[in-house]
Amino acid sequence: MRIRVALVAAGAVLITYALIGALADDDADPIGIAVFLLAVLVGHDLVWMPAVALVTSIRKKFARPHRRPGG
Repeated sequence: MRIRVALVAAGAVLITYALIGALADDDADPIGIAVFLLAVLVGHDLVWMPAVALVTSIRKKFARPHRRPGG
C-alpha cells in the first residue's frame, strides 16, 4: 500500500511540474499539447490496459494454486 501511495504522489508531483512548465512557456502550442494528451489517453486505454489485462489473465490461467505452509 505504501508503494502505491508513493507512486501516486510521485505522479501528482510530475503532473504538477509539467502543468506549471506548460503554462509558463510562452511558445507552448495548446493544440499540440491537447493532441499529445489525447494520443497518450488513447494509447493507454486501447493498447496498454488491454495488454496488461491479457497478460494477467494468461498468468492466472497457468499459475499454480497458492498453498499455505503447514496447511
